Amino acid sequence: DRYINHSHQRCLIEYKMSPDDIPVPKSCLTKSRLQQKKEHLDDVISVARRFMTKLISDLNGMAALIVITDVEGCILEMYGDEMIKGQVQSLGLSSGITFTESELGTNCISMALDLEQPVQMIGTDHFHQCLYQSACFSAPFQHSGKISGTISVMMTAQDASSFHLGLLQSAVGSIEREVKVNKQNKKLLILNQVLIENSRNGIIITNEEGNIIEVNPFAERVLSCKKEAIINSPIKKIPIIGEYMENILRDHKKYEDIEITISDKIFLFDSFSIYNETNQVNGAFGQIRYITHRLMLENQFLTSEKLSTIGKIS
Repeated sequence: DRYINHSHQRCLIEYKMSPDDIPVPKSCLTKSRLQQKKEHLDDVISVARRFMTKLISDLNGMAALIVITDVEGCILEMYGDEMIKGQVQSLGLSSGITFTESELGTNCISMALDLEQPVQMIGTDHFHQCLYQSACFSAPFQHSGKISGTISVMMTAQDASSFHLGLLQSAVGSIEREVKVNKQNKKLLILNQVLIENSRNGIIITNEEGNIIEVNPFAERVLSCKKEAIINSPIKKIPIIGEYMENILRDHKKYEDIEITISDKIFLFDSFSIYNETNQVNGAFGQIRYITHRLMLENQFLTSEKLSTIGKIS
């Protein structure tokens, strides 16, 4: 690969390195600065941990180490095979260390960041002989619309093949998509929360087990109870509407414009199932609409119309 050959030449001529050298990183971030960097990419790191742990299990017992870096090549997290982790750490590579070609020679991580594409290095692709028995696969990931770091898999050269780069690329693509969906869901959750909290209708939501998970201020006033007192309680304990919402969860029914009376006030009640992404019922939604004033106005209008009609007849 010409990029690897060019890197080898830079190591020899520009950085005055020898293949016999053992690369030593020159600096390490403080714990507080490392923590700041990790918090900035926390959503990626948490999703990646789940996907990459699954990837390791799919390697059928093959020893592998996962390394996550930021866009500067700084190691944020390492986990996986303890033997490989020990070998890597014996070279001075640990969380807070930054991969640069000028300090560590030809390496997958800095090259993947420079080229903005996945890179693999197996055996003699590395510049330093101490790494000839190892293999590394790195793929950059995007966050907030720009490349923000890399996810890498390290293993022994004898276990490595180009198949592992494709596996890593697929995992990184899945991680990017899930992070994006999570971010969109978070925005929708905030928006929904604002709409629910400020709605002029009473809203009550349960999970699939029929336990109350959301009650807005209007519903608190209508039901004469505090959110803290009924949250996580069975919906069946709520008079009048509880039975309707239990039916929703049990029989997947739908109710619209059901006239109910609570504390001598008249309301219209709607309720329907909430479905998850696999079209399974995972909760029930209930809405209480106050109509007492509307009915009073309608009655007044009807009375007025009757009197007007009587007057005309007279």
